[in-house]
Amino acid sequence: MAKSRLPIYFIMEVWEEIKAHIKINDVRQYFKENDENSIIEKIYNESFVSNEIYENSFITNEIEVKESLRINKKRRNQTKKRWVQSSIKDYEKGTSKKLKELRKEYEDLTYYWAEKGESNLVQKFFGETPEDIIADTIETLKAWCENSNSLLSNYPYILDKSQSQIEKALTADITVILGDTLLKKYNGKIQDVIVEKPYSYVDNPIFSDSRGKLELKENLTEDGSVGYHYNDYKVDTDYNMRVMVNSDYAQQRQVGVLDKTDEKIFTEVLNYRDGLFATKRKIYVDIGKVVRALFKSDNIENYAFVAERLLKMLNVSFNIVTKERFLGFGIFDYVDVKDENGIWMAEITVNEQIYQEYLNKQTIRMYKAVIQKFELPISRLLIFALQKDRFLGKDEQPNIQVYPYNYFLAKVRFKSRNRKENYKHIEDSLQEMVDHGICIKEFARVGNSFRIEYIPITEYEVEDLLHSSTRVKEILDISSSSRLLKTGTNLS
Repeated sequence: MAKSRLPIYFIMEVWEEIKAHIKINDVRQYFKENDENSIIEKIYNESFVSNEIYENSFITNEIEVKESLRINKKRRNQTKKRWVQSSIKDYEKGTSKKLKELRKEYEDLTYYWAEKGESNLVQKFFGETPEDIIADTIETLKAWCENSNSLLSNYPYILDKSQSQIEKALTADITVILGDTLLKKYNGKIQDVIVEKPYSYVDNPIFSDSRGKLELKENLTEDGSVGYHYNDYKVDTDYNMRVMVNSDYAQQRQVGVLDKTDEKIFTEVLNYRDGLFATKRKIYVDIGKVVRALFKSDNIENYAFVAERLLKMLNVSFNIVTKERFLGFGIFDYVDVKDENGIWMAEITVNEQIYQEYLNKQTIRMYKAVIQKFELPISRLLIFALQKDRFLGKDEQPNIQVYPYNYFLAKVRFKSRNRKENYKHIEDSLQEMVDHGICIKEFARVGNSFRIEYIPITEYEVEDLLHSSTRVKEILDISSSSRLLKTGTNLS
């Protein structure tokens, strides 16, 4: 069987659910594995790991998880029914040699009744006779059995079962908790736990903090024809980004900046990377899944909307000019959306630059559940750039850096060029990160700059976000000398 390595963050989420819903103390004592990581990984491998493994990672999808969950819940319900029927039969007919469960409880109640009297029995057990109490208990067991969501390991007499039976009961419940967590939080995709952004989109203001029209000019060729339409986003004398739009596309419609919706669609599409992406830069994605991940309404207009945004990203590319570098890249090189028997499928070829960055792990990684806490679009964009610097300074304690205003202009495309307005947006975003305990411990505006103290990197972040590839630390260290803008000096 293929071996997975689940994100530690996901394991922590699942373990919190286990502690919240399973009543057995110290679940770990019933497994051969002696820690929660190993327990959950083993159970996950047995129920949810796909046979298609790429670069020591793994993928799941909503349909597979739902089917596995259905099978496991069915088996669990069958066991619950079998346990309850067996206990009732033993009570009514005395089939076992050893007193257990209902029959043992009945004997204990009878002894208590004889020793303490009826009044004490009523006061303690809320029943006039042992028979009354057991009858109520049987009704409780039947209700527990008929509730498909009740946990097997919360069976009232679970500790009377054998070690093997308890382990199997816990395994059944943890399997369901795993599947439910995947479906409720990550649309059934374990690959959604961690979101990756390539350096090109972290280091440059590709996406805007809000919607807006892209004011385009025509680039004329020597014969006077239009080569392409463009818009220049100039940060300062040392940094300029030219956004280039295919002329045919620009002449057919009004082109907007790449906004928060484009960023979400891009992220969602890249979550469907698999072996075909690794070999051919190709991604095949069901548009319906993108729609359901982004919108509340699953209507045909949203399908067309996503398809149109994909075409927009096909027709837009970028030239970055700094003192240190000339860089040109796009987003998608090919997009083909087809309605195949009522299912809208997209075939997408990712731009070579972006492909290489994903292939070489030149990406910054964040937990999706953390990003979803943000309400401000600018925070979703800025967090990756700050996370990168947080990683770069992880060996410095405290990790404090000072950023000039232009740093933020070179990370997020602001709709306004008004400094006062943009300072407010930056401050609101940094405060949102502080309020949620994400990345930043505290910050202060110092003149035209921002002094930021980062939260120390946790052990599970090192495991999930830095050590996912043996090359990540090396790449991050190398990249620190080639950043497009100086971010200020470290303060001690």
